[in-house]
Amino acid sequence: MVEVTEKHSAAKPNRILNFASGVRSEARKVTWATRKETTAMSLFVLAMAVIAAFFFMAADTVLGSAVKILLDFTVSLAK
Repeated sequence: MVEVTEKHSAAKPNRILNFASGVRSEARKVTWATRKETTAMSLFVLAMAVIAAFFFMAADTVLGSAVKILLDFTVSLAK
């Protein structure tokens, strides 16, 4: 039983090294974006976030106003 434990613990570093080697090998195959592409996509994401923020701000304002009008109307009916 002691031998099995030793073999098992000795196998772990090999598995870890094999995994790390595989990761490194696959990372070399990746086609990374250029600086220009990264900048363009980052600006696009930023612009879309700003557009979404303005859209949700406008929707919140319109819906908030509609609810306020509706509540004011129901309060005036109750009087």
